[in-house]
Amino acid sequence: MLLPSEAAAQRRTQEGIFSMPFQAGPRSGRNFENNSWMVGGQLAASLGKTLELRPSGDMYLKRGEKMAWQLNGDAAIRFGDDGFFYAGGGIAWLHPPDVDPQTGYNVFLGLNSAAPWEKARGFIEGRWTHVNDNTAFQLVFGALYRL
Repeated sequence: MLLPSEAAAQRRTQEGIFSMPFQAGPRSGRNFENNSWMVGGQLAASLGKTLELRPSGDMYLKRGEKMAWQLNGDAAIRFGDDGFFYAGGGIAWLHPPDVDPQTGYNVFLGLNSAAPWEKARGFIEGRWTHVNDNTAFQLVFGALYRL
């Protein structure tokens, strides 16, 4: 009661075709297939009430090996009024050390800690990336901040 919060009428509702402002933030996690840690960043842009574009990029850090990287062009569907649960997929561009870049796809399930229109929200997701008959599971967590 003593701390003011943003009222629904104060939220932006129309940003061109995007229904909410863009968000960006850091992410990190663990790739369990090759036992490496990852660090990266993510963008988010809402298209309508339930669809969200979520491009991201990650660097994989494994002791004693050269760094690999991955870029993702993903989209997610939010479920429920506040969109705390989401699922989605998209394309993945993976560049392992000393190998030409490879293309595959992602499938993921996640939970947001706040609704998309809040100033900041955390997230955690399970992500499966399939490239060349190999599927890697990653546990990813991060935060998104409204721009």
